[in-house]
Amino acid sequence: MFARIREEKPHVMKKLIMIEGDVMYENLGVEQHLLQQLLEEVSVVFNFAATLKLEAPLKVGLEMNTRGTQRVLEVVKGMKNLAAFIHLSTAFCYPDYEKLDEKVHDPPVDPHEILRAANWLTEEQMSTLAPSILQAHPNSYTFSKRLAEALVSENYPRLPAAIVRPSIGTLAIEILAHPPYKIDLGSCDFYLLPKIKENLRGKWFTDVEEAPYEEAIEWNSKLTPSYREPVPGWVDNLNGPAGVVVGAGKGVIRSMLCYGDYHAEGIPVDIAINAIIVSAYYVGIQKGRTPEIPVFNVTSGDDRITTWKEALEFGKAAGRKYPFEGPLWYPNGNIRSNKLIHNLCVFFFHIIPAYFIDFLMLILGQKRFMVRIQKRISVGLEMLQYFTTREWWFSIDKYKSLSSVLGPEDSKTFSMDITIIDDQSYAENGVIGGKLYCMKEKMENLPKARLQHNILYVLDLLVTVLFYLYVLSLIASYSETVRQILKFGGPVTHTLPFVGKTVFVFPKVVQVDLQGSTGDSTEVNVGHNKKWGSTIACSSCGPNTTPWRRASIGLPYRNDVMTERETKIERLLFKALR
Repeated sequence: MFARIREEKPHVMKKLIMIEGDVMYENLGVEQHLLQQLLEEVSVVFNFAATLKLEAPLKVGLEMNTRGTQRVLEVVKGMKNLAAFIHLSTAFCYPDYEKLDEKVHDPPVDPHEILRAANWLTEEQMSTLAPSILQAHPNSYTFSKRLAEALVSENYPRLPAAIVRPSIGTLAIEILAHPPYKIDLGSCDFYLLPKIKENLRGKWFTDVEEAPYEEAIEWNSKLTPSYREPVPGWVDNLNGPAGVVVGAGKGVIRSMLCYGDYHAEGIPVDIAINAIIVSAYYVGIQKGRTPEIPVFNVTSGDDRITTWKEALEFGKAAGRKYPFEGPLWYPNGNIRSNKLIHNLCVFFFHIIPAYFIDFLMLILGQKRFMVRIQKRISVGLEMLQYFTTREWWFSIDKYKSLSSVLGPEDSKTFSMDITIIDDQSYAENGVIGGKLYCMKEKMENLPKARLQHNILYVLDLLVTVLFYLYVLSLIASYSETVRQILKFGGPVTHTLPFVGKTVFVFPKVVQVDLQGSTGDSTEVNVGHNKKWGSTIACSSCGPNTTPWRRASIGLPYRNDVMTERETKIERLLFKALR
């Protein structure tokens, strides 16, 4: 991320001053002399601090997202030179509104009352009450962000504030396994730049690879890979859509519950960041305050509609052109709108392969990992699927008007025009970004990755054909109609190597003429059993309906004496089969 700025303007990195902070503490946990410096010198505040865990307990979400915002507001009120306070929210904090205008709606509960209740209720008690408190909200995340908006709104116009609501995606900041700062920092702690390596206090940033990351702090920015800045396709984490792209590209994600005709709402990270910066400029230059707090829905709205189905096709095409290295299987996942079919696909294509791979790892004495990964994927998809099976429409008039405050040169620098984005090129850059920045793959290994991709394509095609042929043979075992349809191809299929002897093996029906002995006729089903060889079942061979077991055709395995009728059938059947 910092390579370009180090090359073009290395001196600006020295202007960055890092200060420890924690929104879980009063005054943000900032030391008194540093807090005084903030109050004296800061003029623009961007409030990005939040937890992004959708599955977080209600009490945790309220403490970090709602009360954390309240603490930030208390500090901001004391800033002498404050020109703009920008609160980062989410476009999905009003799930009960199918069309969301650029305004703050009344919260379902008083945020101050719910925060007072959270002071004395335990986490377990809050979780018990959560369904009745959350109401239309699918999780604590959207609920707590909605209450945070209400807190910001009630401090307007006293504070020069605005709310920015980007759409889907994520931006993460990672903490080192052995940070040089205090070790009790939780997931609510925040810093302004991702992947800062070591020696945060005044030393030069390096590109040295550290030990594996132990924890992640996530900004609630709801964004997809960059369009142009700092480089096309930049993404630094596997959250949200980026995780789905990489998971599908690695052949791990094979099915997702999604309505393909619904609008896939997303915004590139750099365009959203431009909107956030320009919104601060917009607030700062206003001579007066509007009656209502400015709210900007940073979404595509009606200007650029891409469905989930179209997004999938763009992603697949990009994945075929720039495949990931070492996929577990050919990346050919799909979206499904039927939950039952989706669950069946998850069972057969996610769960069973995961246990099979872990079983192989156990035999080889290696660490098992696939079941754990699939469980995490299942939780993530379950959360994401709430948004992929519903559709919202967002008003973006105020967002589009932001560009009017910029001059021609600034309009190019801080571009917010999403209509110029080419979907296929953007998808390709996103896949390349996932390879380079998330999976640390090198582009010079692309020919090898393409070879692996082509080999897995052939294997996937072969397995798919064999699977459907086997299912067809099972159906033919019980369906006379299907057997008659396949009858014409029988001589050909049975001569095929392997397939004819393993797939198209279903009971053969032989019409045995009993005229002259018993005065009627009967049908006998002849099948195959791996243990007993051929099996014969007669539909009208007497009271004993147990199939005759044979080591080979014509050699009955019976302990009782055969009747004259059964003897007649046996003789004629043996003749017919020979």
